[in-house]
Amino acid sequence: MYYGGNYFDEQCLSRRFEEHGIPEGINHLERAHDLGITAQQELFGPFNRHKLDVVASALGFEYQDPTVDGFVVGSKYTRYLLDGEEPDWDQLKQYNNDDVTALKTIVDHIRS
Repeated sequence: MYYGGNYFDEQCLSRRFEEHGIPEGINHLERAHDLGITAQQELFGPFNRHKLDVVASALGFEYQDPTVDGFVVGSKYTRYLLDGEEPDWDQLKQYNNDDVTALKTIVDHIRS
């Protein structure tokens, strides 16, 4: 399960599995579920946006650093891969931790 709202993770992982010749990885993606799509279509009321941070914040979750988003993380990591420019790893780990905890907030709300 992940929260993208656009199948981005599945598409990205599928391409990478294919590039590296890992067909069993593609098979595992059949069990993947984009909770963002479900939230948009079935679960939540009239939000302007159904992004993870918007929904989790509406449910009371507080991000440690709300200035960092997936685009920032992706660009910092890409710069690292291409140029060797070291990002602030602690900031990226905090972002990832927040993302997982925000997703848990939504899942817990759905289960309650």
